[in-house]
Amino acid sequence: MTTNPTHVTVDKSLYDLTSLMHTQHVRRVPIVDKDNTILGLVTLDDLLILLSDEMADLGEGILGALQEAEVELTEVRPPFGWLLSYL
Repeated sequence: MTTNPTHVTVDKSLYDLTSLMHTQHVRRVPIVDKDNTILGLVTLDDLLILLSDEMADLGEGILGALQEAEVELTEVRPPFGWLLSYL
């Protein structure tokens, strides 16, 4: 393990955490309190799970709005070609 790991204090936001992970190129970040006592560890996998849950909630909200607007769902065809280019 790294002798002086990158860490974030418990009062920082999720944005601060993800920015730190991105700039420092790390996948795991200890969360510490004001006394530098480790309270936990956040991993990139934790963030991906959180993001996927948020995206699922967003999709359900959009679907509900479309159904309330009585839009034929067969008419709504999202362009997934861009996604296939990454696979």
